[in-house]
Parts: sequence; structure tokens; C-alpha cells
Amino acid sequence: MTTSPSLPVGDQAAVDREFTDVQAEIRNANFLGATILGASITGAGIAVPLLADRVRAVVTGQPVVVVGLAGAGVLAIVAALWQLLNVVLPRLNVKASDGRANFITYAHTDPAYVPALIAASNRADEIPTLSRIAKRKYRGLGLAGRLLKAAIVLLAAATILAIVF
Repeated sequence: MTTSPSLPVGDQAAVDREFTDVQAEIRNANFLGATILGASITGAGIAVPLLADRVRAVVTGQPVVVVGLAGAGVLAIVAALWQLLNVVLPRLNVKASDGRANFITYAHTDPAYVPALIAASNRADEIPTLSRIAKRKYRGLGLAGRLLKAAIVLLAAATILAIVF
């Protein structure tokens, strides 16, 4: 783990700004993932019923390479959607064993202890954890984007070969 000298020790305003920025990055990643996921599922919801009757007839008359490319493209889309779900779905198995309290902790805490948990929290200690969450989400978005790009290439190649053959 590396440390950064960008925040002066004891500068609570800077810590609060960084904390807020990292939380904004997590929200942004969730928004982007949900938007891409929604658009992908909407597109699939429109395309699948329109194409379902034709797929069987078309696939049976196509060369193996065309069917293979189309199948790989569909598989890449499914993998991308799965990755997007990993980005946007919450992880509810978080524990406050490291001393950090969160809404999951509060859900199982006597209300009388909540103020003490909040007072004991340290935003500076939470920034690295939140940053790792944001980084994981952005990596997931990147992977999903690359999978969708691969799907586009595979499906375009299958379409071109289907026209040529």
C-alpha cells in the first residue's frame, strides 16, 4: 500500500473533501453501470423477440464460422451484462470488524449506540476503503465496456460473413 503526502496531517477540511470526492466517484460508477446495463437490457428486450423466430432458420443455414462468431458475440454480451450487474449490485456482506460503522452495522445496532459509532468513525481511515470500492467498480465498467466492444466486432464479423456466404 502506498501513502500520499497530498493531505496535510490534521487538515479535516481536506479529508472531508477527499471523502466526498471518493463517494461521488462510487455514485458515478453506479450511475454509469446502471445506465449501460439499462440500455443493454432494453436493446436485448427489443431485439430478442424480433429475432427469436428467425434465429433458428438463419442459424441452420449458415456456415459454422458465422454461427460461432455470432455465438461468441452473444456470450460476450452476456458476460458484459453480468459484469455490469457486479458493478451496480450492492455488497451487503460488509462487516464493521475493522472499526468502521456503516448502514449495515446500524441495521443491527441498538439505536443508543449509533451516536457513539458515528463519533468513533474517522473519514481519513475510510478513504482508502472507499477508494478501493470505486476502483473495483471502474475496473468492472472497463471490463464490461471491452466485452461489449468485442461483442460488436464479433457480431459485425458474423453479419458480414453471413452476407458474403
